[in-house]
Amino acid sequence: MVTAKHLLCSFVLVALLASAARAQEREEPRDDLAPGGRSDRRSPAPPSGRTEKPTPGGTKPGDEAPPADEAPATAPRETAREGAPWSWPWGGAVKSPDWTQDENWVNTDFWLMDVGHVSLEGVWVGTVQRRTYDVDQLYQLKGRIGLLPHIELTITEDATLLTHDHLRQEGNEIGARFAPWDYGTIPLNPAVEVLWHARHNGPDGYEFRGLLGGELFPRFFLVGNAFFTGDTGGNHDYTWGFRGGVAYELFHDVLRVGCEGGVQFHWNKDHDRTPFRDTAPSVGPTLIFKPLALLHPEWAHWVKLTFSAEFGIRDDNVDVPFMKGGAVLAVAF
Repeated sequence: MVTAKHLLCSFVLVALLASAARAQEREEPRDDLAPGGRSDRRSPAPPSGRTEKPTPGGTKPGDEAPPADEAPATAPRETAREGAPWSWPWGGAVKSPDWTQDENWVNTDFWLMDVGHVSLEGVWVGTVQRRTYDVDQLYQLKGRIGLLPHIELTITEDATLLTHDHLRQEGNEIGARFAPWDYGTIPLNPAVEVLWHARHNGPDGYEFRGLLGGELFPRFFLVGNAFFTGDTGGNHDYTWGFRGGVAYELFHDVLRVGCEGGVQFHWNKDHDRTPFRDTAPSVGPTLIFKPLALLHPEWAHWVKLTFSAEFGIRDDNVDVPFMKGGAVLAVAF
């Protein structure tokens, strides 16, 4: 027999279920794909000027939605680059475009390694002298390390094989590239490189280099360098000039072709009256190939091959090399 007590309990249970259903209908779905995991947008302030606390589920029906391009105040600035061997607790690890992490040219530089990433490189540069066609060779083992946010550390071991000489260790290089901003923050993405060259059988050298560039059109890249090199002793020879490079991506993450070149000037403060001496312009084709991309697209960044061949334009100066060729084998992780 159904008593009044049973009816009262049933009525209370139905009322509670109906209230819960209405509350669930008022709650908006969570935006788990938004930066920070969920949208934290706030409702507009009431006419009385009193600030209301944000609702857990977002805005209420009827409230004016904030502009679509307004990002949450707590949204992270950038996401970490996938696959970084390490990252730092204070941030950094910003993902730059993939092409900026490649050695697209042998003698022209651009940008720096993302923090937490490393590129181990073997470099060969051969210089063919004009008239005699003697070949002087330079071998390098180089490590490029994204050491800190916006700072790349470079360590290089140099060996030479000159004409009528045997293979010998020439010296070591240590350098750093620095850019106080993320890629794409400043037009042309300027960066600075400082290099110290410790030689075993000669005066030490130094180099300053400024780097500019970017993606001018889709898949078309343009960069430029300005550099100055000098010696700490000996004849105090100085070299300065400008370089540039262009590249076009024929096959995405597989093959880029282009060219590089520049003009440099040699100057000695004790013998030369003008810094515009021994002008040496050169230009030639370049190529970068990622063989593992043919097996799997995600393996493209592991192994990279870069080739370059620059030809001296002037034929009236024997101090200007006939050709300067180079190759780089890079393994990145």
